[in-house]
Amino acid sequence: MKIDITSKQQTHYYCFGGFTIQSCISLPLNSPRKPTNLKADVFIEWGSVPDELKTIISKGALWESGHDEFIFWMQNVARYYIKSGQQVYIQPHPDSSERAIRNYLLGPVLGVLIHQQKKLPLHASSVSVGNESVAFSGMSGMGKSTLAGFLTKKRGYKLIADDISAVEYITNNYAVVYPGMPCIRLWEDAAETLQLKKEEYDRGIVKNKYHVPCPSGDSLQPVRLKSLYLLEDSRSSSGVTIEKLTGMRSVQAVQQATYRKKFIGGALRAREHFKYCAVIANQIDVFVLKRPTDLELIDATLDALEAHWRVL
Repeated sequence: MKIDITSKQQTHYYCFGGFTIQSCISLPLNSPRKPTNLKADVFIEWGSVPDELKTIISKGALWESGHDEFIFWMQNVARYYIKSGQQVYIQPHPDSSERAIRNYLLGPVLGVLIHQQKKLPLHASSVSVGNESVAFSGMSGMGKSTLAGFLTKKRGYKLIADDISAVEYITNNYAVVYPGMPCIRLWEDAAETLQLKKEEYDRGIVKNKYHVPCPSGDSLQPVRLKSLYLLEDSRSSSGVTIEKLTGMRSVQAVQQATYRKKFIGGALRAREHFKYCAVIANQIDVFVLKRPTDLELIDATLDALEAHWRVL
């Protein structure tokens, strides 16, 4: 169905990454707990997007980065213009759908907004453990969402964010993670192992990946980030090992876990990013978690994590 950007659209309000969003398009994000007298920090609107930025600091096949502005495009879907961590304009392709447009809003666009707001977007899924939180990061396909999904659905932990975790350094020497999207995207094998009723869940535009709601409860407050785990496949071993990283290795791990680090753009911004990663690494524990990725062995990983949390 063709999107008519000239007609009057319903306005939606959401909370994500520590900011309130006013959006022209519905999104599967948390709604504000107090919906009256809202003051938005970020505005998402239909509009025209420049063919290119006037000043380009860095660019890729599908994006351009400038001074506090960014263009991202996806063929036959839309062009997105993100400015100063506050404004997003969407220019849809004539044959596109809200479903497709929404998919890229919930990934690259939100990631850019977090970067522009000088927070740290981790390519990580995070859950609460007691009054604190832990985040799981790794290369695509390494099981970030799967691990968070099993912790929430099998062990009763609460999801904070899936795939993108917005982290910020707060005074008094600690870092926090903000609530993100209140659902987990699980591959079909993970959904089947959890015995979920797959027909009840939306599959988005990625075949065989299900969007499983995981309500985060009444609070939308940030949670102190205690630990970051970088996921690796133990491959030749069926055992689970957890190694603590210190010094420069921990800083590099936080850098590695940054969502779309290439979007940062420019040497100055890269130096600022490195310094911020060092600050965050100094406030949290950073570990490498090696475990088998076979879902039949996932309980051993869950047991190892819970034992680890008891002694931290």
